[in-house]
Amino acid sequence: AFYYIVTTALLVFVVFFTVFIIVRMSVLSHVDQDIFSEVKKHLSEIKIENNSFSLIHEDEWEEREHKTIDVNPVFVQYFDSNKKMIEKSPNLKSHFLKFESFYAENEIFDATLNQIKIRQIQVPLVNKSKKIGYVVIAMSLEDATIVLDNLLKILAIAYPLILVILFFIARFIAGRSIKPINSIITTTNKITKDNLTDR
Repeated sequence: AFYYIVTTALLVFVVFFTVFIIVRMSVLSHVDQDIFSEVKKHLSEIKIENNSFSLIHEDEWEEREHKTIDVNPVFVQYFDSNKKMIEKSPNLKSHFLKFESFYAENEIFDATLNQIKIRQIQVPLVNKSKKIGYVVIAMSLEDATIVLDNLLKILAIAYPLILVILFFIARFIAGRSIKPINSIITTTNKITKDNLTDR
């Protein structure tokens, strides 16, 4: 029963870990798709002239997604070629997205904004092979974090419960399996030189 539980514990851990990783990858993949969609959308709203850029429709910044931070927030910030901030979406308010030079261009990575977990990408703005600026787009990971945290809690609670249940099942099955052996031992102990009738 003990060896069975040890083996099962390892197997269940691998299964739970795999489930968590798959769900995490799926959730982040969905966020990444939304980010790439936002990148495409915002690149189409930029007008490039004489190695500088400007927004075609500035009223775009007044859209709900840029003004709120509660419902599917999308944070956008523009930088010049020297990585100095030019413009940012209204929902950033007094906060700013950081340009992380450590990460490669067009690479999605996790960061924080005012202690909120975000997923961010930094896309260069190019005119005739020359970088004239960057657009940094980020999305909140709060919903994704809540989903993953809840899943982790459920798995953490379920793991020991499953092992306890399996332990008692294994002991019961093992007890049933060795019952004939216990009967033989008991009977053998009764057999002595004065009692040779037991079989």
